[in-house]
Amino acid sequence: MKREEIAKALEKLHQKVSSSQNPSKLEIDILKDDVKELYNKVLEWEKDNQPVEAAQSAEMHVVQPEEVEQQEPPVTVKEPKQAVDEPTTPPIAVEPVLEESEKTPEQIDKKETSVADKMETKEDNSLAGKWNKNPISDLKSAIGLNDKFSFIHSLFDGKVDNYNEAIEKLNTSDGKEAATQYLNFLSSEYSWNIESEEYLKLKDFISRRFT
Repeated sequence: MKREEIAKALEKLHQKVSSSQNPSKLEIDILKDDVKELYNKVLEWEKDNQPVEAAQSAEMHVVQPEEVEQQEPPVTVKEPKQAVDEPTTPPIAVEPVLEESEKTPEQIDKKETSVADKMETKEDNSLAGKWNKNPISDLKSAIGLNDKFSFIHSLFDGKVDNYNEAIEKLNTSDGKEAATQYLNFLSSEYSWNIESEEYLKLKDFISRRFT
């Protein structure tokens, strides 16, 4: 019944809207009333249909107890641990220790030669052993290009003029004592590390210059 009334009201409303090209204010107010009446009828129709839809929805979601399958808990299977073979340490061969009286002459000579070789190798690898100890007559010509760049960069803050002036004064000093005093002055002036390789190498050049 409600559906038929809503259909008739819609048709009536459609006719009024179609026939009114330029509606007056009164006609617009009448259309508003018709729309409100149609809206109220739609609300009543909705209320009448809600219980039926709710009941249908409830029926769709009801689950019978016998339809529910009982789920069995999962069974966890533990895998057996594999035995790990521990690494075996090979036996260490121990050489017998011979007393001095039991050693042969060849073994004694070999030991003494080995100690001498080690001492000689140690002296050759020392810092002083790397430099030539021959006397020199002129610092400018004796100092190679690599050493010159190393001295300028590490001792004279990269200033070539300062390096040339210092080498000139050291080269023309009255003797080793005067050159050493000027070297100590330079060390204090530039805050040199007296244990650095560059300082020790420059000191060695001066020592060879006044040997």
